[in-house]
Amino acid sequence: PLVYAKQAYARGLQFAETFDATHDNLLLMGNAGTGKTYLSSCIANYALARGKTVYYQTAFQLFDLLEKLKFGRYDGDDLEQAEYTSRYVYQTDLLIIDDLGTEFISAYSTAALFDIINTRQIQEKSTILSTNLTAAGLEQIYSKRLTSRLMGNYTVLPFVGRDLRMRKFQSPNK
Repeated sequence: PLVYAKQAYARGLQFAETFDATHDNLLLMGNAGTGKTYLSSCIANYALARGKTVYYQTAFQLFDLLEKLKFGRYDGDDLEQAEYTSRYVYQTDLLIIDDLGTEFISAYSTAALFDIINTRQIQEKSTILSTNLTAAGLEQIYSKRLTSRLMGNYTVLPFVGRDLRMRKFQSPNK
């Protein structure tokens, strides 16, 4: 696990320094509590310090917002904010979607995810996705087409090891 963590850190730092020039994308895959969210937060902070725009959201919250917007469940100021956020997802320098696979999976959410990934790829905007799912799990939940696009256009960083949060919780020296 330490070797993988060091590789993920090195690749994360390289990504944070160059994503705007290389238009790279990252797919952080591994079990819960192995550092995916932590690394993506560090990359976000580094990008912000470099003056880049970042939008960081969980998959659940992002697709809930997009679905409510699509089906007219906002009004007034909430509608204006949701519309702004929806546009910002496509325009921000770096989009980070955390915990992919935890959202309510529907035909709409799957289509919205594909559209976000595809549009940002065409526009040469970088994206980081994190998930506890394997490639087979992604394919089962979404589609072969989406999974193929992810595996072909994203650098996969594997996260291995035991859940660090659980280890801390179970440690007698809290």
